[in-house]
Amino acid sequence: MGAMQFKLVEFPFARCGSTGDGRPPLPIVIMQGAAGAIAALLVSMVIGMTRPEVGFFGRWFACVLIGAAIWLSSSASNYIWYKYPQEFVLDELFCKLFEWACGGFFIAAIVRPRNKMLGY
Repeated sequence: MGAMQFKLVEFPFARCGSTGDGRPPLPIVIMQGAAGAIAALLVSMVIGMTRPEVGFFGRWFACVLIGAAIWLSSSASNYIWYKYPQEFVLDELFCKLFEWACGGFFIAAIVRPRNKMLGY
């Protein structure tokens, strides 16, 4: 079995790599967007359960910490088990922190905890 070929596909707004396994890149981008939206929904649910005293920056920092936890649970394993280059894995850490800092800004601004006790 040969190595997979990586092909670069140009979109009007971005470049998207195809793994060469025959799948068109647009459905892959759509699936990645859906995965990000589901992750943001789950993080929003967690942030919504914080105490009312936690302000905007506390909620935002919690989003960034969740992004770091996501990196630890997925990308750090690539370095530990599969010996991915350290620069690649650290770049993924930077990207995750940046993504969740940007997304967390909007999540923290939109999602606010309830004022009354929920009983749990």
